[in-house]
Amino acid sequence: MTHIQNTILIRRPLDEVFDYVTTPAKWVEWHPATVSISGEVDHPARVGEGFVEKIRFGVFRGEIDWVVVEQAPPHRWMFEGKIRAFLAKETPALITYQLFQREEGTLFQRDLVYTAPNRFSSFLDRLFMRRHNERESAEALEKLKAVLEK
Repeated sequence: MTHIQNTILIRRPLDEVFDYVTTPAKWVEWHPATVSISGEVDHPARVGEGFVEKIRFGVFRGEIDWVVVEQAPPHRWMFEGKIRAFLAKETPALITYQLFQREEGTLFQRDLVYTAPNRFSSFLDRLFMRRHNERESAEALEKLKAVLEK
């Protein structure tokens, strides 16, 4: 199992950050892997709602079927999915957003947890995929901060 955690301070109100990050249609604006999102994605997604994210991983493309499994506005949002990309056929993933009010704005934490479906995928994850995902996650949060603070 791989766990990647990133945290960033965003100088915007808590409710505003929560509504923005939980609206899947907005992901194309800040997450570098997101190519497009389909489904009912123009509002903060609620528990039980699902959507499909088309992703790019280097030269590879794939899709993730997501469903929201937990929501506690404006502090917590969790969604789980199945990744269908590259050698990651049906790889389970879980992402949790946690938001904390700070004097300077909102502390946003993103946790990504996924499990490689087989030994070869696990080897590739240790070799290069995890580092790529760590860099991309950090880049995503920096871009999110820039978009929301402009």
